[in-house]
Amino acid sequence: MIDTTITKIDIWLKNDMACKVSQPLLPPGFRFETYQGERDQRNWAEILCSVGFLDQNVKTGMQCFQQEFGDRMDLVKQRMFFITTEEGKYVGTCTAWENSGLKRGILHWLGVRPEYQKYGLGKALVQKVLYTFQTERPGWPGYLLTQTTSHKAICLYMKFGFYAVYTDDASKADFERAAQVLDGVMREKDYIAFVNGAKKDG
Repeated sequence: MIDTTITKIDIWLKNDMACKVSQPLLPPGFRFETYQGERDQRNWAEILCSVGFLDQNVKTGMQCFQQEFGDRMDLVKQRMFFITTEEGKYVGTCTAWENSGLKRGILHWLGVRPEYQKYGLGKALVQKVLYTFQTERPGWPGYLLTQTTSHKAICLYMKFGFYAVYTDDASKADFERAAQVLDGVMREKDYIAFVNGAKKDG
């Protein structure tokens, strides 16, 4: 869930993809699905709205889908992953997006419905995306854009080897502001790892 009690500041994270990632296993009762058609645009929006993204407005979410993905539907069909229950309910999503010009994989729009967040589904989706990067774009680093308000997700990302990056003095100042916001919000050991792991990118 999004933590609306703290200031929202963007943070870029990077993964050097140096460690081998295995295909994830889901707990019983869940399965992976890929994008199957227009109905999945609503499923995507509903999942992300449920965790506090997209102003919690499904119509806004579907418009966002078109803005984010509309010109690369070929890639959406291969790289947008969902987790569903045996009954067919869509409960989680994440996309293995990419910037082919910069040769970067992009972990994009992770979300799991709140009532399904204790099953390890977020971890499985991150692993699914990283596995896809390694098998389809070997040698590319992985990136993602997150926010201070998603500090629980940041801790998950760090377990997979992500660390904060900045590119210049302005983005370093933004990171330092983000670190100030998260001081006392994240667990101490996670906070120390987050701050000490930050590096200049490029």
